[in-house]
Amino acid sequence: MPASFSFALALALARGLVPGLAVAAALTANAEPLAPVRTATDDRRSLQELLAEARAERERVQAELLPKVTTAIATLDTLERRARDERAGRVVDELVGLGSDVAPLLVQFLDPSDGASRSQIYRSEQVAEALVQLRAVSITDALLDRAQNASLIGRLNALRVLGASPEPQRVAPALEAIARAVADEAANPYRPVRLAALRALARLGGPAAATILSETLRAGDLTAAEGALDALIEVRLVSAAPDVVALIPTARGNALASRIAAYLNVVPSAIASEADVEALIRLCAQDSVSREAKLALLDVLRSGDHKPPSSVKRELQTLRESLDQGVRVAALVYLTRQRDRAAKRELFEPWDTQVRGSRSAASAYEGRAQLYYLVGDHAAAVGDWRDALKAYEERPALLTATPLIGLARSLALLGKFKEAYEYLDKARISLTALQELGMDPDFAKMRQSKYADVFRLDKE
Repeated sequence: MPASFSFALALALARGLVPGLAVAAALTANAEPLAPVRTATDDRRSLQELLAEARAERERVQAELLPKVTTAIATLDTLERRARDERAGRVVDELVGLGSDVAPLLVQFLDPSDGASRSQIYRSEQVAEALVQLRAVSITDALLDRAQNASLIGRLNALRVLGASPEPQRVAPALEAIARAVADEAANPYRPVRLAALRALARLGGPAAATILSETLRAGDLTAAEGALDALIEVRLVSAAPDVVALIPTARGNALASRIAAYLNVVPSAIASEADVEALIRLCAQDSVSREAKLALLDVLRSGDHKPPSSVKRELQTLRESLDQGVRVAALVYLTRQRDRAAKRELFEPWDTQVRGSRSAASAYEGRAQLYYLVGDHAAAVGDWRDALKAYEERPALLTATPLIGLARSLALLGKFKEAYEYLDKARISLTALQELGMDPDFAKMRQSKYADVFRLDKE
């Protein structure tokens, strides 16, 4: 066996990177057939020596890293609250930049212990963020131990890191066991551990995640079901779609309507049949469903261009006659997209009247342009955005970024990326706002074009 390979293997073993049962296979795969025969005792002694060298190397590296870690932790402890998040982000970046060898030194700071101060809890959360990014195999055992035996905050931090584990096949069964072991009762102080385990399991994916999260949706209480839906939304778990859709026509669906809408927004393929659309419209028309949930559900229907079946005419009429202006407009927008001419006249008449009454009023053009965008008439929206900009020429001090971004959005949806680029450049918005636009679905095709650099997605 080449000495370099033997040392590398021993170092990997010492760091926990190669499972012990894989040693024999690794040695056999890299053996040299013509090498001199060695006795078992010699091999065993040689491996022990190499492992000792590997441990010494690990200790040397960690001894070099320890002062840097100590300084970083001390910095996190002294951050002032008003500037804490920005400076903490830089400290986390510094820790991640030290590489995976630093992970064993950081694990101890995940658990602030019971009765910890706010600053200690904050420090532990930042350490967790660094470990999430490092994704170090060497700390899996330590994380699993803390996920079951640390303080509440320590367990939550450990579970958060385990959700990014590079060993999903090993970690997922442990997370499932943790989730099932914690009583799903409101009075249980460790109930958040169950929800954190579910969230971590969802991040890892796999059949176990879908199974236990679906069970929670069906049988857990509302708080547990909300936590399960939040996890599904975060990771966009498509395999759970049938179980989420099954909630829609139930009493539980009424209580979870906002989260159901959020899930359907990130997994639009979940609405796959006319029966699904019917159930969604019936849910939206329920008096017990909140205003925010109604608006979110109507937006799902609008954005998916889901054709309403004739069986829900009464429910749609209820929505378009709603006393809530926002709900009424959202219903009319959806129906207009479904080629309902009466709904379109009702929707646009107030704005048409405003435009005719005051052609120099930029706000009238802006309002109508927004409606044209929502109903999918992007060419008409472009016309109104341009007219709004002309109206602002008389009062330039009132011009905001809104019409510039609106015009760029509609132009991008029409495939006119060069013009969209020019108006985004004129908008003079912050880097964060620009990058958020770059990730907006309306700009998805533009993001794949040569004009994508306007979003400055490569900047920090």
